[in-house]
Amino acid sequence: MDTATPEAMAWIRKMWSDPILKEVCRDYFRQAERPETRIEKYDNTFKGNPEVVAGKFEQDWEFPA
Repeated sequence: MDTATPEAMAWIRKMWSDPILKEVCRDYFRQAERPETRIEKYDNTFKGNPEVVAGKFEQDWEFPA
């Protein structure tokens, strides 16, 4: 994100603040709590790519910039 333009950052901030997107994200968290919805072939999509840091967003995550 260090190289993103101010316009790109404004768009990202707007998207992460959108109430509909927040509801979709809540649905993803609910789905992630159900192991039967896991798709194994996607578990390590970015494995071995040093530019990608994998992790988990907390449910109450906010866009900080």
